[in-house]
Amino acid sequence: MDELKSLANDWKNIKESAEEKSGAEESLIQKLIKIQRRFIFQNLMMSIAFAVTFVVLALIRINISNQSPQFYHSIDAMFILLILTLALFWYKILFWRRPDYSADVHTFSNTVLKKLKFSLWLNRVYMPVYLVLLAFILTFYLMEALKDASLVFTLTAYGLTYGWLFGMGGYMQHKRKRKLQKELQPLIDQLKAVASELAFEEENLE
Repeated sequence: MDELKSLANDWKNIKESAEEKSGAEESLIQKLIKIQRRFIFQNLMMSIAFAVTFVVLALIRINISNQSPQFYHSIDAMFILLILTLALFWYKILFWRRPDYSADVHTFSNTVLKKLKFSLWLNRVYMPVYLVLLAFILTFYLMEALKDASLVFTLTAYGLTYGWLFGMGGYMQHKRKRKLQKELQPLIDQLKAVASELAFEEENLE
């Protein structure tokens, strides 16, 4: 019952001043708010980077003519993949502006638990698939963009592209996945405990 009592107390005392809480152990809700802020910051950085990429891709598509349909389809596919990725990362935001304190503890814990699990899925499953799809799209793009280039230049371009995607990208993704797992799994376990205790109490009330 400790997890449930802790979250319930947070819920009742959420309007306490920061000074009153300064000496207390970091609560579950405070941890969630901290994770939330980092998610938003990371998403803003990703949105800026993707916006620059969109501009570059649009300029390439508009200004380069007399290319095969494969060239333009690869650019369109890259647009779709990046937009989908951005939408999924913004979807994982736990709550907007601030936690919905008007909701009951059960609704709040279930909603946040779902988003935390989705965040782990995003890094475990989607991002490796994203890297593979991006490599697939870039292969078709480079096939057209480098069709008149020398063999050495073509091999170098492919090597740098795949090396960056699966070397640097894969390493950073693996590192991020381990860090996120370490941070989010304890929160998921705590929220699961809250959900179990709430379900147990509801059964007893019936």
